[in-house]
Amino acid sequence: MGKALENDFRVLLLDQRGTGKSTPVTVARLLKMQIPEQAHWLSNFRADSIARDVEAVRIAVSAEKKIALIGQSFGGFIMLSYLSLFGTQNLERCLFTCALPPVGKTADDLYQKTYKRMAVRNAAYYHRFPEDVAKVKEIVNFLEEKNGVATPNGGTLTVDRFLMLGLGLGRKEGSFCEMIFTQNVIFPV
Repeated sequence: MGKALENDFRVLLLDQRGTGKSTPVTVARLLKMQIPEQAHWLSNFRADSIARDVEAVRIAVSAEKKIALIGQSFGGFIMLSYLSLFGTQNLERCLFTCALPPVGKTADDLYQKTYKRMAVRNAAYYHRFPEDVAKVKEIVNFLEEKNGVATPNGGTLTVDRFLMLGLGLGRKEGSFCEMIFTQNVIFPV
């Protein structure tokens, strides 16, 4: 943290559920549970559960003072959940360092806009790197033939998972990372 921030604030970094030293969510752990038990356990990792953790920390550390929250990426979702659950009475401010989650819109609205944007990006990528069309088709065919391939963490790389690889990597223009694959966009008919 920067010196100015440290001089004016007591900074607490939340090691949210499923990250850092917290018990991680793994395929191996989930396979030890029945499906209803999996669903219940996974519900503990949602933004609303983590927002309750934030409130518990606030009460333990600073019950009499207002706090400021800062959230990046999923942290923004956690802050919105916190605001929904606990309101603003204990907050001095909330700082979002990311795009706000869609408020007042449905997930379908968001996905329709995202899909159109990704279709344009995929087309631009394949225009720049046309040789990748054949390579992606080759990988997809291989994964379909093998019905997926085991990953080191005990999961399976399926066609759907492969086609989503660009989702977490799409930050640099013109690179493979830019792409968010969908079957309909990659292989237009």
